[in-house]
Amino acid sequence: ARSFRTSPLPAGDVDGDGLPNSWEIAGYDANNDGVIDVDLPALGANYRHKDIFVEMDYMITPGGVDLGPNQAVIDAIVAVFAAAPIANPDGATGINIHLEKDDPVPYDSYLVIWNEFDAIKNVYFDPKRIATHHYMIWANQYAANQSSGVSRGIPATDFIVTVGSWNSQGGTFEQRLG
Repeated sequence: ARSFRTSPLPAGDVDGDGLPNSWEIAGYDANNDGVIDVDLPALGANYRHKDIFVEMDYMITPGGVDLGPNQAVIDAIVAVFAAAPIANPDGATGINIHLEKDDPVPYDSYLVIWNEFDAIKNVYFDPKRIATHHYMIWANQYAANQSSGVSRGIPATDFIVTVGSWNSQGGTFEQRLG
């Protein structure tokens, strides 16, 4: 963590991404103690271009299949968001999505939503990121169905992507990208 910048920062949220300009320029002080807890500028934030930050935890099957995205899938998701026809104050279109593949979490063939999700989130997601990041778990399945995922609602910051039931390798490239 670094010390908070004391010079004046532009007020508001110029790009309308839900992250105040001051956080995107100087970082986020979750405890209001003068120390930056989430260094959004170092993570690539731009107060003039829409940013979305996502922490992605993932399960590994008993057979060793990593259900999380590989770098090719992450790069493809980033490209899809970058190509979105969304205007920004910097004159460019698109959304900068910042995907962080983080921790393997305990495997469960059928993740119970939202009880199990919350139990995992409470252990693996730093509460200082609640205001800045979405939280996602790449899982096998939720409940006993073959849906590709679920969000806690719309709008929401929590969601699950389920790829375990698609094939023995946790889905194809296209299924994970979807």
